Amino acid sequence: MANHHHIAEYFSEGVFFTEPGSPWQKPTVENTNGLIRQYLAKHLSVARQESELEAIAERLNHRPRKTHNWRFPYRVLARWIRPLGREVCFDHLNSP
Repeated sequence: MANHHHIAEYFSEGVFFTEPGSPWQKPTVENTNGLIRQYLAKHLSVARQESELEAIAERLNHRPRKTHNWRFPYRVLARWIRPLGREVCFDHLNSP
């Protein structure tokens, strides 16, 4: 991540980079990749219309995640951003 130093100051533990070829070090990323593959098969090109990719992202962000105690990712994100003094508007999302 080229600009990791911009966000590192917000994490007291620092920024962690996994070792190449070590998927067990990043289970959430691997799980998310699996969810994305439900919409975009591995052997097919991911070149799609932006609207199609946005629709996939919206479906995934409206899917409760076990890692978030069965909450929605966009709500968890908003909870962490507000204390930084930034407002997050999810009005365009239809809450389930």
